[in-house]
Amino acid sequence: MTSAGIRVRKTWPQAFRVVWSSLVMVSVSAMLLPAGALPTAQESATWSTSAMAGAQYIILPPRIEGKPKGLTEQQRTIVLNSMRHDLAGSLKRRYPKATVGTTPAGQDVITVTPVIQAPKVLLPWGKLDLKLIFERKNGQQLLLKQQFTLLSLWQQQDDAAKYAYDKLINSLP
Repeated sequence: MTSAGIRVRKTWPQAFRVVWSSLVMVSVSAMLLPAGALPTAQESATWSTSAMAGAQYIILPPRIEGKPKGLTEQQRTIVLNSMRHDLAGSLKRRYPKATVGTTPAGQDVITVTPVIQAPKVLLPWGKLDLKLIFERKNGQQLLLKQQFTLLSLWQQQDDAAKYAYDKLINSLP
């Protein structure tokens, strides 16, 4: 209803957007939970904005799961190097005070494992899953996962990994 008391009917696309955005929020919330059950108060503090912003991140070697046809070993190496480099940049853009290093130093160390689940065939409409597995020294894990079409990544050209990681990292607290 509007302020004049006139009832306004939502069109199908408007109603769909409301439902879709609700589903997206629920699925993003579910992805932010540590692996296992619902987080305790201590676990929630572990993955809070302030804890994540001041942490040191160690990026473990990225991996590609699946054997996509048409991807040469040289291209695979380029993708893996890009994953590591662009993930570090995305973390620094999200948490400017955090450090990204190669050797753990201190208590607030979070290791990050980037994983791509590649489709068998590299076609524009094919989809791949991009996962980031965050793990604290005490074993607590946080999994972020999002699916991208190859076309959407191809449109980004040289910034494809940066684009995908920025999307994922921005869903962190």
